[in-house]
Amino acid sequence: MEKRSHIPGRLASFYNEMTAIPLIIKFPTNFFNDYPNKMKTVATNTTVNVANIDLSPTILEIMGVGAENQSITNLLRGQSLFTPIAPDRPMITLNTNDWRSWSQDGFGITIDNLAYVFSNIEGLRCFDHLRDPGEKNSICANFAIIDKQKFNQIINSNHFLKNIYAYEAP
Repeated sequence: MEKRSHIPGRLASFYNEMTAIPLIIKFPTNFFNDYPNKMKTVATNTTVNVANIDLSPTILEIMGVGAENQSITNLLRGQSLFTPIAPDRPMITLNTNDWRSWSQDGFGITIDNLAYVFSNIEGLRCFDHLRDPGEKNSICANFAIIDKQKFNQIINSNHFLKNIYAYEAP
């Protein structure tokens, strides 16, 4: 994909060419024999969006830390790769947090093949990765009402997204 030269650097990180990075994990050979069902689930999860936040729950499961340590596992936002991950699971990318914000704030939400990219510079842009993998043509006006409702539910459930989305964008 071509690089977006018109997007300020920090805001480019919400687009697919920056977020769709392969996650490669090498499991020990004996895992395939010792945990065949878990490894089948890992193979199934290769077709859905996963993220680095899923590594900690996966490692904790390998170490045997689970239900008995809910005080730890409940703090994690990710999901073990040994459990089925829903294909419509929203993936959120941010460039701000409680400690740091930027003059160019924004976020990206990817749900299956749909991407919502918002910044205080460009406003809201929407893309269908199947029809427009280069994310060149925003199709926000064409999204069904259910897509907008799901988008707004995700925004309202995350205080970072809510604060950024409150910006007036051009």
